[in-house]
Amino acid sequence: MKDFKVKNLTLNALFGAVYIVLVLAFNFMSSGEIQFRIAEVLLVLVIFNPKLIYGLLLGTFISNFLPGGFGLVDAIFGTTASLIGILGLILFRKKPLIGLFFPVIANGLIIGFMLHFLAEAPLLLTILTVSFGQAVVLYLLGYPFYRIISKRDDLIELLK
Repeated sequence: MKDFKVKNLTLNALFGAVYIVLVLAFNFMSSGEIQFRIAEVLLVLVIFNPKLIYGLLLGTFISNFLPGGFGLVDAIFGTTASLIGILGLILFRKKPLIGLFFPVIANGLIIGFMLHFLAEAPLLLTILTVSFGQAVVLYLLGYPFYRIISKRDDLIELLK
């Protein structure tokens, strides 16, 4: 943690806030059995700087208190799903197409189970729909976002 500089703190605060704003802007589709949480595109940023995990997790935690969620339970389980997914993404950051699969699986399983128990949603169907929404956001939006950043040395340097 000694490497954690003011720039990292600023970037974490910025991207945590952007995550929350994106959840608010797309709140109508950010929660529930079928969800497309656009804010999840920001997860690709940890490929360039793993230290951004803190801001993204804080953004997730706060966002899960917003209308449409299940409050503290959602904040805990949603943040846990994000943590597991982001750690897998960091582990496979040299192979982002594989790394992006971890948030898909973690969110599908954990949020699927949570919705099954709290909203009495059908378990298997909910796991599949949450995973599908996560895959759509990460592969159709997040991966192109990653590719754009990866071609710009100035953006990569800004994120480090």
